[in-house]
Amino acid sequence: MLPRSFVSVPLLFLVWLAPVLPLCSMASTDSLHQLVARADSQQLAQTRAWHALLHYKPGGLFHQWESQADDDAFFLSANGKYNPQQELAATIRAMAQPPGDDVNLHPQCRFPARYHWLKQQLKIDPTVIKPAVCKQLQTWFDTIRPGSLTLVFPAAYINSPSSMFGHTLLRVNPDDYRKDSALVAYALNYAANADATDNALLFSIKGLIGGYPGVFSIVPYYEKIKEYRDLENRDVWEYELDFSKDELYQLMRHAWEVRHIQFDYYFLTENCSYHMLSLMEAARPSLDLTSHFEVKAIPADTVRAVFDNKLVTDVLYRPSSTTIIKQHAAQMSEQDNELAIALTETDYAKLARKIESRPVEVRAKILEQAYDYARFLATANPTVRDPRAATNWRLLAERSKLGVKNVWRPVTTPAVRSEQGHKTARLAIAAGALQQESYLALYLRPAYHDVLDPPMGYSEASQINFLDTQLRYYIDSQRLQLQKLTFINVLSLSPRNAYFDPIAWGVDFAVERQPTRRSWANAAQLVVGGGFSAQPGKALNVSILGELNLKAANRYEKGFTAGVGLKLGVLYQSDSLSFQATLKAVDFSAGENNLHQSAGLDWSMPLQTNAAIRLSAKRIRDYDSYRSDVQLSWRYYF
Repeated sequence: MLPRSFVSVPLLFLVWLAPVLPLCSMASTDSLHQLVARADSQQLAQTRAWHALLHYKPGGLFHQWESQADDDAFFLSANGKYNPQQELAATIRAMAQPPGDDVNLHPQCRFPARYHWLKQQLKIDPTVIKPAVCKQLQTWFDTIRPGSLTLVFPAAYINSPSSMFGHTLLRVNPDDYRKDSALVAYALNYAANADATDNALLFSIKGLIGGYPGVFSIVPYYEKIKEYRDLENRDVWEYELDFSKDELYQLMRHAWEVRHIQFDYYFLTENCSYHMLSLMEAARPSLDLTSHFEVKAIPADTVRAVFDNKLVTDVLYRPSSTTIIKQHAAQMSEQDNELAIALTETDYAKLARKIESRPVEVRAKILEQAYDYARFLATANPTVRDPRAATNWRLLAERSKLGVKNVWRPVTTPAVRSEQGHKTARLAIAAGALQQESYLALYLRPAYHDVLDPPMGYSEASQINFLDTQLRYYIDSQRLQLQKLTFINVLSLSPRNAYFDPIAWGVDFAVERQPTRRSWANAAQLVVGGGFSAQPGKALNVSILGELNLKAANRYEKGFTAGVGLKLGVLYQSDSLSFQATLKAVDFSAGENNLHQSAGLDWSMPLQTNAAIRLSAKRIRDYDSYRSDVQLSWRYYF
């Protein structure tokens, strides 16, 4: 038993210290108050850096500010989505909380970019806010080892609604990155978390109205390159970015913050390309990128903005599987291409005599082309083991016996990249005549490209027109009327060849001024077509499409008319001239009967990258009555 005098000393010390203990606990609270007051005096809540980290944008009628994050887990204040000041104060206080059972859930570990920025701005004393040890975050950084940043742009893929305009993502290169080892890097991506059962039409509608949550993810880059280059057969452009190591680390801290946070995904605005820019702004708040894309964020335009801000230090082109096969096919004779294709369907031994009769370099080309084509065919259903696996091993074994290397000319890099083509909004003014009456016309299209626009930098023989609005003013009758409002128009005329047999197809959903049996009407119409196209010459495309055509308006006898038809087209595209000729016939046999026939000629000449003139002439027959429409227009892209 301890002596009584020994016990009395600590008791006396505690009695003496008791009045001071509350002051010690109050000192921490006072320090936090001082930090919040200092943040207020520095107006940190009004800075671009804070707004970038919280994704604040002007809020419109009801709020001065509103965050684009649509997840309560992203905010530490009850009103944080709309109040940058309250969210900043709540963040400072939350950073000082004692660690709980799992330190990885501490606000410092959940929001490391905010914490890092506040430490810099307020010069926080570690005795006031003790740094947390965020083991999961550190392990994540150690795994990725961020060393540099690359913007990756898989080109437009018209057969996928989510990537019709293209796609962008960020590649985080490890600190020992080399250009020939990009597959070991990580991809930072933003995409809609769509329902796998939704069809393309439902995906498009829900994507336009924010019907899907958008989520950030970071995955090994080889998974994305396989998806975009091989599975979807898209060329890929890579742009190395000029971000310092400190900026890159801040971007990664912010990527950690948003990796499980939901944002409403909008197909045209808050999409993949937009949020790659928002991540860059979080890393370097002096950048002003996203404010230019409040109406639409087309990937090519966002890449152009990155160039305009002098962020690109180097560009690399990675061709798709289909591009490589097509260019290699052009270096082979027709007979050798037939042998390469046959090798993917027939045992090598059955064709050995024909192949071995060729010169050694030709044999090497046949074997390599057959192997590349077999791999392409295998990607058609990646969930099923391809029966060509054994054949492919034989092709590789035979190729290895030849001893020659580099039998191909290098794959040609496109002369014009996507972001170097015309800008994606278009304004046109026109003068024309319908029958004997002259008119003036005004056209406005927010996005994106049609087959007669300057083709440089865009996919050949394909178009996407969105919200294309056409107004006409008839001079003699002094009438202003809506000629056509196109909600969405898509056309894909990818040509068939020995290796590939894509379906040519088109969709047009619009309201257009149409004749009826008794008068004219603004009719809603849906046209769906499918068929095939061929490329008899380098710049020439010939197509034939069957069409289903449905129109609805009160002025039709039964309120609608529907029919089937055929459309023939000849398209020529070059850098200096584009030309299109069409013949169309539709038998409207349901609802109000009519035989529609039309012939059209369109000629377009670029004046420069963002300007062109176009001459159009049409001859149309409806209800046994003929009319002619001729028009000359000047088109400006912005």
